[in-house]
Amino acid sequence: MASNETMDMETARRQLTLFSKLPVQVYELALRMVRMPKPPKRLAQTHNVSRERVSRIPYIWINKQNASNGVLIHTHGGGYTAGPFEAMWDWLCELCDHTEMAGVLIDYRKASKAPYPAAPDDVQTVIEHLAAQGNLKGGKWAIVGDSAGGALSLIVCRRLLDKGEIVPACLVVCSPFVNMALDNPDTSKFEKLDISISRKLLTRGIAKYAPGEDLKNPELSPINARIDDFPPVNMCVGTNEMFLPDIRDYRDRLAKAGVELEYHEEPEAIHVYPIIVNSDESRRAVASQTKFLLTRLNT
Repeated sequence: MASNETMDMETARRQLTLFSKLPVQVYELALRMVRMPKPPKRLAQTHNVSRERVSRIPYIWINKQNASNGVLIHTHGGGYTAGPFEAMWDWLCELCDHTEMAGVLIDYRKASKAPYPAAPDDVQTVIEHLAAQGNLKGGKWAIVGDSAGGALSLIVCRRLLDKGEIVPACLVVCSPFVNMALDNPDTSKFEKLDISISRKLLTRGIAKYAPGEDLKNPELSPINARIDDFPPVNMCVGTNEMFLPDIRDYRDRLAKAGVELEYHEEPEAIHVYPIIVNSDESRRAVASQTKFLLTRLNT
């Protein structure tokens, strides 16, 4: 959302409505064509960008020189089959600029070439590598994610907590895809309002990422995972998206488990609105996320 070149809310609604009406195969092709594995030039000119690898997994640093202030690990969205996209770089750079922290975007493997558990395996591998290098200090790093990447951040956090060696200070998630089973009875009602995603498109992506898997598996649907020991979570969602009923259920589970939570629903906002639009709503969301990160990472 960082750049003035991004869309305002109404422009985003118009363009995404047209885009969503494309045949599914054309839509998927378009997503592959706009994949951006490194930041656009306009961001690379104003940020220190370095590309590194571990076990053939690319990860990209933004302003690595600020790592002592804190590190934001970005697990990007794209339904586990696509991405990262330009708007995701905007969001990560925006958070890095406002917090004066470093960012790391993990370009994990995508389905169908690399189905589950490739994505969480890759993210965990990079995080453990960065920790071994001394780049992730206790209480000085967080995971931030959007959509499927938001779910991925929750999944990997659960893994790290179970392993008990390195744990993020907090999580920031936008519109996380917490229930791959898509079995909430209210989902269909909100799907009618959603101009960004659809059950048909998600079902195709799920078939590529998790063929033959039990979709209630907590590693696919973190709404079913244990969360009582989670670090603080900042979560936002728009009311015009089909994930809203599941995210509300997940919010209630976090509250019941006693997890520290900052939660916001933006009326009539679209899927991952802090990332893809340049509006008062998105600026408020990023300001809230920034304050949350600065507080939880003791900066």
